[in-house]
Amino acid sequence: MPATPKPAAKPRAAAKPKEPKGVHAKLEAIVDEVGYVEKTGEVSFGKTQYDYMQEHGLLALLKPLWHKYGVTFVVGLTQRPTGINVVVSDRLTTVVVQAVLTDVETGEQIVAEYVGQGQDQTDKASNKALTGANKYALQKFFQVPTEQIDDSDQTVPEGQQATATTKPPKPKAGEEPRMSATQIKKLREVAGDAVRQKMLTADRVIAALQGSYGKTEIKDLTPKEGKAFSEWLTEQIELSAEAAHEDGLEAAANPDAQ
Repeated sequence: MPATPKPAAKPRAAAKPKEPKGVHAKLEAIVDEVGYVEKTGEVSFGKTQYDYMQEHGLLALLKPLWHKYGVTFVVGLTQRPTGINVVVSDRLTTVVVQAVLTDVETGEQIVAEYVGQGQDQTDKASNKALTGANKYALQKFFQVPTEQIDDSDQTVPEGQQATATTKPPKPKAGEEPRMSATQIKKLREVAGDAVRQKMLTADRVIAALQGSYGKTEIKDLTPKEGKAFSEWLTEQIELSAEAAHEDGLEAAANPDAQ
């Protein structure tokens, strides 16, 4: 008699991945899984036009991951012994916020602090500062990347890179490196447009140059300083755009208040 064939072996069930335990392991899992944030905000004034990441885009990306891994994330003003967590100076508001990630299973927490600044001609400075601090906390705490960009000439907001640039002058011995003429021109245009649109004051721009770099003119910035100054300009412009967007939503919801 022919041998009875042996039954085919059942395939082994794939082992379930271990669920992270503890708040630090859960944070690591979220950081590993988090994806890019689509830039849905638009800045358009003068010669400055580019897209930027908005707060609601970050929340839409992160909330499902918080739920998946059983954590909560809260951002609020710090509780300092001195009581000082908001500083107002010459229409510039600076806030210090505390971000707290909590494991709902164990109660274990990770705490970090972030700073936000906002300037406004009316009464929106504190709103801008809080919006900026909250968005910065969301992005940096979970290391959320934005869309991939080329940093080769990133001394102006994204989307404003020149299609062709002149090479910066080669520094002489003992001199600091300099930005190219194209980089200087673009940075001046962005700063000038922001002042003309009343997103910033000229005094605030000068104070930022002097306070951060000890310079009085954009042309004197090094490439590294120019990039940092551009990032600061971009942040202030985006905060103004966010505030204008929120004002528009509020006006649409309350037409009788006009």
